[in-house]
Amino acid sequence: KLVTAHGRLYGLREGALVRLDGDLDGSATIPATIRFAPQQFGTYAVKRLDGHIYLNARENDGMTLTLIPDETTCWAYQTATDTSPAMGTHRVKVGRGITFHSLGLKIQNRNGGRLDIGGIELPVLPLLRKPR
Repeated sequence: KLVTAHGRLYGLREGALVRLDGDLDGSATIPATIRFAPQQFGTYAVKRLDGHIYLNARENDGMTLTLIPDETTCWAYQTATDTSPAMGTHRVKVGRGITFHSLGLKIQNRNGGRLDIGGIELPVLPLLRKPR
């Protein structure tokens, strides 16, 4: 949890309120994990991904994307490193055999490097029964 008060940034760390400031001049690395709650994508039916996930992001050491189908198992995928200072689209190839009712997602920076997320696109396809 982060909060701004009196022009300064504060956060909670192990139950204690700490002020976040200082000059790191790019020399510090900070491991970061972003966890997204499970989504059902508008239907309770079984679904699968279309083979790729697209991340609009800026990073300099690559990212680890973890899929958590039905909050039971985890599938981790690595992105390639992109040292461009601009936001860019990163295509992550994921397994087509992963089926789910709900899908959770976790994104981590590697080696504590820079990580900015601008958007995520998850092409989800419903699994339909074949007509008889």
